[in-house]
Amino acid sequence: MGFFDFLGGGTSAEKAQKLKPKVTQKYGDAANRQKAISQLGEMRTPDAVAVMMARFTISVDPQTTDANEKDDIFSYITSLGDLTGPLKAFNDAKKSSVTGNQLRDASRAVRAQGLQKGEVDRAALTGAVAAVTSGSEAEVKPLVDALTLEIESIYRVKEFLKRSDQASSWAVKILETMLDPDEVIGVVCEELHRLGTEYTRDPEKKEVLLHFVEGKGDPRIPPEVTLLLEDSTDDVKIAALKVLGPLGYEPAREKMLELLTHDDTAKRVQTAAVGALHDSRFTVQGFREKVEKRLSDPWFLDGSGAVKRRGAA
Repeated sequence: MGFFDFLGGGTSAEKAQKLKPKVTQKYGDAANRQKAISQLGEMRTPDAVAVMMARFTISVDPQTTDANEKDDIFSYITSLGDLTGPLKAFNDAKKSSVTGNQLRDASRAVRAQGLQKGEVDRAALTGAVAAVTSGSEAEVKPLVDALTLEIESIYRVKEFLKRSDQASSWAVKILETMLDPDEVIGVVCEELHRLGTEYTRDPEKKEVLLHFVEGKGDPRIPPEVTLLLEDSTDDVKIAALKVLGPLGYEPAREKMLELLTHDDTAKRVQTAAVGALHDSRFTVQGFREKVEKRLSDPWFLDGSGAVKRRGAA
């Protein structure tokens, strides 16, 4: 009997789904859950990734077991982006020195399309890889297979981030490992835009994504974060203000001022808005009288209408 024969026939997705109840079982013998995790990891398919991600949505006792199982899943998934084996075999056979970065750079357009659709244009990918490696279609097939697995696995993680309100920090951590930094920013901004334009009840994901982009200067970030200044949750508004303050994003100025001066704005949100206005160096033109009523020591407005802190250099 083969390793997966116990799962019976069916597609890769069907076989993976049969293991989901065991992977997400909080109680009972932990060995059964761990065996299911191992079986999914050994499948090495994007369908298995989709099921493994569900393990991040539950916590089990003891905490050490929970952490170990989640670390195992993280390793299983991120290993699907490891091109070391196929690259070594190709380079040894061709006496070349092609790198993973070269492959990813050459296939960036196909990769971007695959990350949007969840399916890879193998003909286009084969052409891109063959061009950069000077290999034949047959020679580059293992490389194309590995890149396809990587892209389609990342897509499953991206879809999990979109569909689940839980475990978003794990999804981002995996994406950071498997994608280039600018690609991660693109995924996160795409999701921030959706969260800023659609109603969602749980603020946890918004806060996770906002903390991720805090301190980053990518121009794609501020337009999406500005949308969340109108969120219904104070913690989300505060997190958005912390992101926007240092960026000095002009289109957010008036929204910050409206948030600060609105009668229904919570005091701690107003405090965060004052800090963001100070960091952005915006003036309060058009809102000076209302802003002055909201300021208390050590904050004040200078002659130009900029928010200042007493005692600051």
